[in-house]
Amino acid sequence: MDNSLLSNTLLYLYVFNYGGLIKMLCSSLSVRQISNINYIQGDVSLLYNTEDHQLWIYFFILPLLIVFGCIIPFSLFLLTYIKRDILYKIKLRKHICYLFNEYTDNNYFWEQIKLLQKAIIILITTYFENNTLLKTSLLGLCLLSYQVIAVKNKPYIISKFNNLDLSSGQICSITIFLAAIKYESQNLNEFFSIFLQIFILILLVRLCYPFILNICSVYYKKYSFFILTKIHQFLKYLKLNKYCVQSLEDYLTKATEKKQKLKRNFLKLKQFLIPKSKSYQSNQRTTVRRICLRSTSSSGHQLIEGLQE
Repeated sequence: MDNSLLSNTLLYLYVFNYGGLIKMLCSSLSVRQISNINYIQGDVSLLYNTEDHQLWIYFFILPLLIVFGCIIPFSLFLLTYIKRDILYKIKLRKHICYLFNEYTDNNYFWEQIKLLQKAIIILITTYFENNTLLKTSLLGLCLLSYQVIAVKNKPYIISKFNNLDLSSGQICSITIFLAAIKYESQNLNEFFSIFLQIFILILLVRLCYPFILNICSVYYKKYSFFILTKIHQFLKYLKLNKYCVQSLEDYLTKATEKKQKLKRNFLKLKQFLIPKSKSYQSNQRTTVRRICLRSTSSSGHQLIEGLQE
């Protein structure tokens, strides 16, 4: 079994479940007061700060929170920082490539920044759950800080992802502040509250639209030929609208020819470039050896001349 498959799977599971795990642990540490009685926020059927709860905190919750929330992210950052000059090497890259594949060479640590942002957002939403204004202000400040850092660093290799990251952060910030305004004004003006609801809904649609559009375009490119082929076969079987069947058949024929032409061109390019790259690598090795030999011989001559003097 390839160990890289296991390491990347564990990394993916950790990053994907990080938010939920930290949220669960933090909610077990925080308190919710109902009728002047303190309950555990994560489970209001249990009393807060009982003897059993303290045992769970010291022997289970806090150790897990320290390990998963602090030690593992810091260790991953430390590993990538120490190995930052050799991250491109296959031996290392195949084990931890999930952490930095999307990011530029100078922003190999960006996944840790995103994990830190998640942790801060979870802490804010957990410990300031009942204080809406303070919670929204801190969330807005957190998102704004991330946007400032993201604009300065432009972490993603693909510039389109940088734009999506920035626009989604801006929309989330605006939506959070509008939701806070709606919460405070819902008892004052019903019309204004409905207007804010509609505007927030429009912002959410605007947030989701580019992601849905890109996903649909990818699936369209992947499955459009297959679906059109099945439609053509179905129409041909029913013997309906011969003109439509013929047009679809012509389109599929042209698309097939285009695919085959692209494959042939790719193979030609591959056959041309591979020998060139091999010869270039061999020439480079020969040049390096010659330089090493010359430097060794020149240093030897200098040593002999020094001894003779």
